[in-house]
Amino acid sequence: MSNDGTDPESRGAIEPSGSHLDPQPATLSSRCAARLVDGMIVLLFAIIVRAVIDVGQGLYVTAAVFGVITFAYFLVYESSQGSTLGKKLVGIRVLGPDSAPRPTLRQSAVRNAFTLLSSIPYVGALFSITAYLLIASTIASNANKQGIHDRLAGGTRVVRVRNLST
Repeated sequence: MSNDGTDPESRGAIEPSGSHLDPQPATLSSRCAARLVDGMIVLLFAIIVRAVIDVGQGLYVTAAVFGVITFAYFLVYESSQGSTLGKKLVGIRVLGPDSAPRPTLRQSAVRNAFTLLSSIPYVGALFSITAYLLIASTIASNANKQGIHDRLAGGTRVVRVRNLST
């Protein structure tokens, strides 16, 4: 128990949907907001890495570094905690298939593989934008708000969480 009398494990509990225990899917707008926050965090980190470590000159090296850092950021946070810093701020998290508390390393790698598209010389930005649009459209058109990347990862889901400390 924490000082406020709540169980620390229950903070950030999954938000139930209606009268059953199935969690409410996160909205497309909350997912986009979290992705924007995460993108800013990754960009800041990539700028620091680029300034501190000589990773070579040129736009393509910078794009590759940014793509790899982005992929690693999502992979590590989602598979270890179920949410990135942006998702925590927005109040959403990633569940593994069958409502596992978080995706496995492999599932997170599959659902975030598209972030590596930006590393492809010349056409990476175009491929990346296309992937984001495809994913957004599949989230918007799916009753469970699962994007194609969630389905390819075995059925991961992004759901709302409630903060019990407030």
